[in-house]
Amino acid sequence: NVHPGFFDFLNKNFPELTNNDLKACAYIRMNLSSKEVASLTNVSPKSVTMHRYRLKKKLNLDTEDSLKNFLFNI
Repeated sequence: NVHPGFFDFLNKNFPELTNNDLKACAYIRMNLSSKEVASLTNVSPKSVTMHRYRLKKKLNLDTEDSLKNFLFNI
């Protein structure tokens, strides 16, 4: 689950994140697959994958960095 300081950390350190970005971060932190997130948000799994790619850029992660690991370590 997402702990109380999770969104505070993201908002403080990455103020450019949108509400949809924050939701996506929460879904990833909850260990949901792209398919599960797509089902919840009524978009295609490919859209979810692209959103994750854009999130990595917004979070200043390199291509070899793991978005999931980054979010789990918050």
